[in-house]
Amino acid sequence: MTRTSIKNYIYSFLLSIFPSFSFYLNSLDQLIFFSVTLFLFIILGLDSRFFIILGIINLILSASFFSTSLGNVAYFYLLFGVIGIILQEPLGIKISNKVQEKLRKRSAIKYKTKGRNKKKKR
Repeated sequence: MTRTSIKNYIYSFLLSIFPSFSFYLNSLDQLIFFSVTLFLFIILGLDSRFFIILGIINLILSASFFSTSLGNVAYFYLLFGVIGIILQEPLGIKISNKVQEKLRKRSAIKYKTKGRNKKKKR
């Protein structure tokens, strides 16, 4: 991992914690908090997978503490996490993932070796 990708993950995590402060607000204010945060994620090109991770954590906590307001926060985290991931691809925001990078390298190597095999047969 490069230093810039680690910084991006740290910034993504810190910015994704911001909407959890809307715990005591009503649903409309929570919707505004999450909308602004998602808008910032899209503009800055940050990774919105942290929304889904925090949504799952809040969902587990809301079930264990029987808290409906925490359940609302978990719902918004999951909803806006999915929306963020859906919007990232059409907008051209690339998520750096080790697995995707390895697959790209393997496909590039396979493509190069196939081209060499064809040349040898001729």
